[in-house]
Amino acid sequence: MPGGPRRRGPPRGGPAPPLGGPGRGAAPPIAARDLGVLVCFDGQVYPARGTRKAHTTAPAAFAAPDGGPLGRVGDGEVRISAVPVRPKPLDLGAFRPDGIRVDIVACYPGCDIRALRAVADAGARGVVLEATGAGNANPEVAAEVARLTASGVVVALSTRVHAGPVAALYGNGGGADLVRAGAVPTGTLRPSQARVLLIALLGAYGDPERVRAEFNDSLDSLHSLDSLERNTHG
Repeated sequence: MPGGPRRRGPPRGGPAPPLGGPGRGAAPPIAARDLGVLVCFDGQVYPARGTRKAHTTAPAAFAAPDGGPLGRVGDGEVRISAVPVRPKPLDLGAFRPDGIRVDIVACYPGCDIRALRAVADAGARGVVLEATGAGNANPEVAAEVARLTASGVVVALSTRVHAGPVAALYGNGGGADLVRAGAVPTGTLRPSQARVLLIALLGAYGDPERVRAEFNDSLDSLHSLDSLERNTHG
């Protein structure tokens, strides 16, 4: 996905800004072969997983704070300096996305469980918690996570913090209690991407226990980058 948040017309009567820089990221396909889906913005090449919008209007609008870019685009060339370790692909032949609802529920100081119960009652098969800090909520939420898990709803634990991994560090309704109750930590995937992954796994496997196991396996390779001494992709 190449692009850049720049106007196509000349700014204030001056020369038009160069749009070729971001767009050239898609031109030489050999440079990005076997790297999976990439995001090319403002001269930087990012892996799709873990990359997110970092600014509403700046040219450098995207970032991958936990892994960084894979390379750069400049002078008409794509230079790749690192490659992501990719998880095994899903079996598209077995993928059944119809009727799969996964919601995101925010946790914040003083929150209750009404939103969690509401999405479950509405038919959600998965819920992503947008928790605080390293993945924290409160004892009431932890108890509800245990109830939802027992009923077959897959609960994933993410965070509202911009960077850093989810970690089971604290009790009293914190990450340690939530994981013990059945929530699956999402690593450095933030809620929106964790939701997409959970939908994909539910559509491919269906069974909640299998989905939790596959979710963990998928995250094992999320941040592994094999650094390259030179660009071997041309």
